[in-house]
Amino acid sequence: RGVVPDRIVALFLHRSVAMIPAILGVLKAGGAYLPIDPDYPEDRIRYLLEDSGATLMVTDQPDTPVFEGTKVDIAAFEASDEASGDHDGIRPPPPVAGPAHLAYIIYTSGSTGRPKGVMIEHRNVVRLMVNSRFQFKVDHRDVWSMFHSYCFDFSVWEMYGALLYGGRLVIVPRDAARDTRRFLRILETERVTMLSQTPAAFYNLVHEDMQQLVSRLSLRYVVFGGEALKPLLLKPFYTRHPDTRLINMYGITETTVHVTFKEISEEEIDKNVSNIGRPIPTLHTYICDKNLMLLPIGVPGELCVGGDGVGRGYLNNPELTAQRFASNPYIPGEILYRSGDLVRMYARGDLEYLGRIDNQVKIRGHRIELGEIESTLLRHPSVTASVVITRENQLGIRQLCAYYVPSGDTPPSEIRDYLSKCLPEYMIPSYLIPMEHLPLTGNGKVDRKNLPAPEENAEAEVAYVSPENDLQTEIVSVWSEILEIDRDKIGIDNDFFALGGDSLNAIRVVARLDSGLTVTDLYDLPTVRQLEPRLAQLREAAHAGTLQSVLGPVSDVRAQTPTVPNANEIAAATIEAAVAARPSATNATRVVVEPEHDPAATVQTTAKAPSDLLRRLAGPRGAAARIMVCFPYGGGTAINYKALATAVRALSPDTAVYGVAPQGHEFGRTAPFQTIQETAKRVVDEILRKVRGPIILYSHCVGAALATETVRLMEQEKVPIEGFYSGAILPPRVAGLFGRAFNPWRPFSDKRVLAILRKIGLPDLQADPGFTRFAMRVFRRDVEDFYRYFHDCIRKNLPPITTPVRILVGEQDPMTRRYAARKHFWTRYATSYSLTELADAGHYFIHTHPDRVATLVLGAAHVRPAPVIGAAVRPAARRTANGGS
Repeated sequence: RGVVPDRIVALFLHRSVAMIPAILGVLKAGGAYLPIDPDYPEDRIRYLLEDSGATLMVTDQPDTPVFEGTKVDIAAFEASDEASGDHDGIRPPPPVAGPAHLAYIIYTSGSTGRPKGVMIEHRNVVRLMVNSRFQFKVDHRDVWSMFHSYCFDFSVWEMYGALLYGGRLVIVPRDAARDTRRFLRILETERVTMLSQTPAAFYNLVHEDMQQLVSRLSLRYVVFGGEALKPLLLKPFYTRHPDTRLINMYGITETTVHVTFKEISEEEIDKNVSNIGRPIPTLHTYICDKNLMLLPIGVPGELCVGGDGVGRGYLNNPELTAQRFASNPYIPGEILYRSGDLVRMYARGDLEYLGRIDNQVKIRGHRIELGEIESTLLRHPSVTASVVITRENQLGIRQLCAYYVPSGDTPPSEIRDYLSKCLPEYMIPSYLIPMEHLPLTGNGKVDRKNLPAPEENAEAEVAYVSPENDLQTEIVSVWSEILEIDRDKIGIDNDFFALGGDSLNAIRVVARLDSGLTVTDLYDLPTVRQLEPRLAQLREAAHAGTLQSVLGPVSDVRAQTPTVPNANEIAAATIEAAVAARPSATNATRVVVEPEHDPAATVQTTAKAPSDLLRRLAGPRGAAARIMVCFPYGGGTAINYKALATAVRALSPDTAVYGVAPQGHEFGRTAPFQTIQETAKRVVDEILRKVRGPIILYSHCVGAALATETVRLMEQEKVPIEGFYSGAILPPRVAGLFGRAFNPWRPFSDKRVLAILRKIGLPDLQADPGFTRFAMRVFRRDVEDFYRYFHDCIRKNLPPITTPVRILVGEQDPMTRRYAARKHFWTRYATSYSLTELADAGHYFIHTHPDRVATLVLGAAHVRPAPVIGAAVRPAARRTANGGS
């Protein structure tokens, strides 16, 4: 038939023993096989034949209509499942292909919607199974199951494992692979010792095995791949089969099946800690940014793979091959495959899989990794499987939709409460849909295309109850208008956020209902029935001219502030967060009354001592393993840091996070602004009075001025500082000793400032104009203070702080553009500094990437980013513009 090395031969065979001699026959002839599943749709079969250029097909169904009109030469193939014992006189033909010739082409899904053919060579496969450091102890006595389709690269591991080690291969019929009970019987009767499974398929198998009074399994190894693994779900199996080794192996078709190896121990099962381990022999891995620069431990980045397993590239697709198969900048002459997968490295060297980079979505201006939400769902003890997708509602608005399999009767409301404690508000799915099981593809992966569309108000677990009075009717009307839901579908026991509400909508509701209601109130009282008494109380107090009795003692309500779910994301949806940062429960001495719908107008009813500036957002009170104090950006306040506090709490529950709420920054409270020096002194006094433990300071944008002065005072008081992080800004360059730092924002109108802030990531504001006026006034004051402070440091010849400054900048942040040249401005204010760039991050990365910031800050003792140490030479002074927000 003219088969020569690198010629592609298509195989069109049902799953049977006949597949094996057909595959080996193609390889012995020197060709490369292209597996095609007869159950594929006709369009896909035709596409694979056309795209691959295959001109020869081996099939046991030569009369299939799909071949009509193609240019493929059909070779009918018949093979008996009964092995012949007569091998006398048969000699193997001399080898035709070499190690660098193609062995097979497997098509995988492509981002364009068309599958792409991955070219794998003989040497890639051989080194996977045979090398001096092979991590499996297998021999001719082992029985391997071929559970997966030969179109899925997991089958390469299953098939060649048996063939290369002389073991027995059990080919599982397609119907049996989808029937867990039947598949379990096959494993028992055939005494399979080597099993490969996707986690979703194995969880079903575990459940079935637990139904048997006595298990007759003979498994020595179970290898997981294809999906994220939840170790806790393996506990019943591990307890029943302690001698079976459970191996988590992350893999990529382009790098020949497996990339990493991690044996799951009892400790990891009990702690439900999962990772994908370290690279297998003959491969090495790198965590890189988009420019292939290495990232520090703990910082998420793209997984890149080098070594002998990297395939040749994509068939007939040189452009995509050039994009994904790059020259390795660290090993000359080697090819590096860019996986498109997001991972991060633990301090001990293991890797954690976080999802697909191209699985990012953008919701209300925030970049979201769907894999992160899925992983968080899987950490809930009653969730056994999950998948998150996006769907557009009737208005074309993109919403997150999560599907999960509960182990019991856990209602969506409980799952939502759990997520609100782990994720920022903008990452909470609009729909949470429990399912008996997730639909799977033939390869055992979740079939996202067959997930059911959520029904309108799918989460409403309570019976509809109509409004009982005029005020409840008013609230329902406002919700109906803002959420664009019919009134008769909103009962007084329905949750505002379960109905699709978000932080932007919450701000609009508060503005419409007026009367001193806050966004915090709506988070704490999310149903009409709960909200109505609060609103009635506020309106009655406002009518009487005082709200003091409503607000209550300062200590009582301040204790509640840290439990507000993701309130900082409300802040992210407004002008620099001043809009949302209006929790009236934090200061009983300032009372809001909004006459004539002017939120800027307030009435002060009492004159008590000023309230504390430190607001606890997460972690223990008083003594803690570590104290983190966060300084807000322009126009912001303490609540801006709720997402970061949530991320810190997830990584280190013993760390206490405090946000600084400068006087005059909380909407609805009249209080005079204070200078940076005055505010810093109050902050240091509170630190000395309220907290005990190692202290980390973090500031964002123009908050760097207040944080720097706080560091200076702490050094004077001999207060130990574990770390000082300055994000999203660099100090201004002052023109000479008597010059002024140029404030580039000053000439702009409020309208122009808003446009700039929106361009760098601030979502559109859809709230009462009074919010905007207040926010802009605070923003301008903060920016002016920033430039004045650093100018005064030079004018007063203040010595630089000795605490090292760790600078964090976003790769896509225009406010820190040209940071390589501008980072030296810190030389005038600090004795040393280092800089870390956050890949794919914009200006507001404490909102969009709080987990990465938390990892960097908490990992200070372990993470060592490539330092850019401040030079001793001061840069020449010249006037330049520097942004601030």
